[in-house]
Amino acid sequence: MTSPAPPAPAHRGRPDRPSAPTALPAGLERRLRDIAGAGAVVTDSGRLLVYESDALGRFHQAPLAVVLPADTQEAAAAVRAVHDAGLAIVPRGAGTGLSGGAVAAPGTVMLGTARMNRVLGFDPARRVARVQAGVRNSQLASLVRPRGLVYAPDPSSQAACTLGGNVAENAGGPHCLKYGVTRRYVQGLTMIDGNGTVVEIGGGSRPRGDGLDLLGPLVGSEGCFGLVTEIELGLVPETEGVRTLLGLFETTAEAGEAVTAIISDGLLPAALEIVDRHTITAVESSPFRAGYPRGVGAALVVEFDGRESELDADAARAEAHCLAAGATEVRRATDEADRLRLWQGRKKAFGTMGRLAPDLMVQDATVPRSILPEVLRGIDDVAARYDLRIANVFHAGDGNLHPNILYDRRDEELTERVERAAGEIMKICVDAGGTITGEHGVGLDKREYVHLVAGPDELAAMAAVRDAYDPQGRWNPGKVLPDDVATGSGRGFTPRPPVTRVEVSAPDLSVRAPGDVPWGSVLVAMAEDRQWSPIAAGSPELPVSDALRLDLGPLEAVYGPVRESVLGATVETPEGRRLHLGGRVVKNVAGFDLLGLFLGLGAIGRIEEATLRSYPMPDVVEVLRWPADVDGSALPGWPHAQVVTGETHAVLLSGTAAWVDHERTRLKQARGAPVSHDRGGDALRDFARAFDPVAGMEGGVAAEDVCVVEVRPGAASDEGVRFGEVVASVAAARWSWDPTLRRGRVATRAGEAGVAEWTAVARTLAYEGGGCAMLPPASGRAAPERAAALREAIRAATRHGHPEAAGADRIEARVRAAFGAAFGVGS
Repeated sequence: MTSPAPPAPAHRGRPDRPSAPTALPAGLERRLRDIAGAGAVVTDSGRLLVYESDALGRFHQAPLAVVLPADTQEAAAAVRAVHDAGLAIVPRGAGTGLSGGAVAAPGTVMLGTARMNRVLGFDPARRVARVQAGVRNSQLASLVRPRGLVYAPDPSSQAACTLGGNVAENAGGPHCLKYGVTRRYVQGLTMIDGNGTVVEIGGGSRPRGDGLDLLGPLVGSEGCFGLVTEIELGLVPETEGVRTLLGLFETTAEAGEAVTAIISDGLLPAALEIVDRHTITAVESSPFRAGYPRGVGAALVVEFDGRESELDADAARAEAHCLAAGATEVRRATDEADRLRLWQGRKKAFGTMGRLAPDLMVQDATVPRSILPEVLRGIDDVAARYDLRIANVFHAGDGNLHPNILYDRRDEELTERVERAAGEIMKICVDAGGTITGEHGVGLDKREYVHLVAGPDELAAMAAVRDAYDPQGRWNPGKVLPDDVATGSGRGFTPRPPVTRVEVSAPDLSVRAPGDVPWGSVLVAMAEDRQWSPIAAGSPELPVSDALRLDLGPLEAVYGPVRESVLGATVETPEGRRLHLGGRVVKNVAGFDLLGLFLGLGAIGRIEEATLRSYPMPDVVEVLRWPADVDGSALPGWPHAQVVTGETHAVLLSGTAAWVDHERTRLKQARGAPVSHDRGGDALRDFARAFDPVAGMEGGVAAEDVCVVEVRPGAASDEGVRFGEVVASVAAARWSWDPTLRRGRVATRAGEAGVAEWTAVARTLAYEGGGCAMLPPASGRAAPERAAALREAIRAATRHGHPEAAGADRIEARVRAAFGAAFGVGS
């Protein structure tokens, strides 16, 4: 049953809050100046005008004051001062957001990150950078590129937007089709809670163990959970080459059909971007003209990056699909300058829209790729019925649409039509299986539309998690969730019917499966459509729900954490509520992201069904094995997932047959002939099992009699040697080491687990920036009582070395309590 579109948002101007103070309390301005410096506190009404709106421009409200701290300590002190005054805080980065998320509520203080603009650390060997929240995205990109590395998320506002703002919005960009959004690269965060306490969450050297994924909800929380001041980000190596095409079409629907054909053919471009006729007219009438023909209906930018030996063939296949879909011309860049010209029309699109109309209502919705042509035709129909001009420019590869409605806000009747049309567009996208925002966020702009994608239970769960991070409601009030969370009827939200079998959609790179289906059955169904998943569960009999409680093992180095492979899920909470989280699309920031709480080793609920991201199946999957390295260092090359055990050093190769042959030859030259190599699905399964030390234990030891500890040496130590010392210092029955991610696992029989030995190891590693954590027992088994002392000793010793992480424990306890789950392993 199709429900009506929601009413247009009533908050067209100022976001009003009752009984808000109109001036700073006595003494607060002086206290803030003492903390951050006189020049870092703005109270003058003229200067405050700069901060009264974000890039959306629809909402205007000046804060009582703006504070610009220089570091975490100043930020924490400023938050304590504002907290003592009883005021709420609105975080703000560069103000490039497009949802009203960084607009002040009346009577609030704004805390900006503009002065927190230092790179705190860059380790090329570990492929990680630690930055303050005010560092610009392009600033980090320029820093790491000379070392052959890339920070992959590249939003269109890359030159101006800050990394803290990217975290707040879970920003993507043109290349996230292949490389994923911000969440995939965030390894750890430093945040300030509402009390002004510094809280450390995650970190590449921190063990994950049995804890919840607290980073997941925080990334994309739009400043509603706390102020992020420092970020640890993962980097990826720069590829060998790039090929860029520009296809020209008579209609946007034809361009959308070309996108579907390219993805369905098993190709995975780095980017697929569409600009339509109106956008081309704006760009070509501006100083940024890119040389696009003015008469065409749409232009499709297709970019491949990767190995030089494969790029020309991929580009030729994509060109053929463009021509088959109706392209009148396909251009190919011949050098870097030519490539930048082909991108110019897409990169400068938003900046030139002012040539078409005084105002622009920027929309942002995501739909499954296979539905793109149908949705584009629906948007054209809305434009015709409301007599509006809509300029389409969007990330076509992941279905992230930006239908921008051109108008003049001085015309009230026209503005009313624009708002009604925007509501219909949101409804079209949601009915097609999509969501209301893929990257811009909800903020103030789309609060009323959240009802389309979340029912009362989902909204209540989001509110409960927000309150767990911010119990006193001090952060960014009035954003994201609608006002009627407690009383709303879930109007407009209709969950998808339950799935009864595995459903694969190759054009959408997705698969949907019940939680009790064996993982092996999912892999078989995917293989029939030439798809595969990096979730490498060692046992094909393991049900989907249990496979998603594992991490990706060594494949995480290539594909990111397990959260990056899950698009949506229906989950059952410990107290019996059923929640429908996420959806069918790759980019989705419609509300707070709770999916990670139900995935991984610390999951707090049961997966009833899941929609997973799939990838085109590689031509060859091969595992090579050499005798184990003495120092556990990674063999050269990328992307190579690797596992070292006491006996062998295994390397996974996957891709075209020619590339696998090339890499096998190169690795033989570096290391000598391997002692074995295997191909196919069984090889991948065995490779995954190699990282599970329990799988190799002798004597048929029952899983409940084994303790498994994850060990992550810190950056201050030589990781490989330090892990070797750990293995030698405990009664280890079995161990494995991932040299790429620099982590290891040690399995001991529960009766042999030495509390004193592990306590000493955990404390030593914690002081060096690393640590240890016990992993949950095998699926469905209660943790053995005799292991409880070991678990608590390891936790206490690790936290003793990381006192600033105590705040994360408090947040986790509140999150678990919100879902009726106790704090700790096996609960």
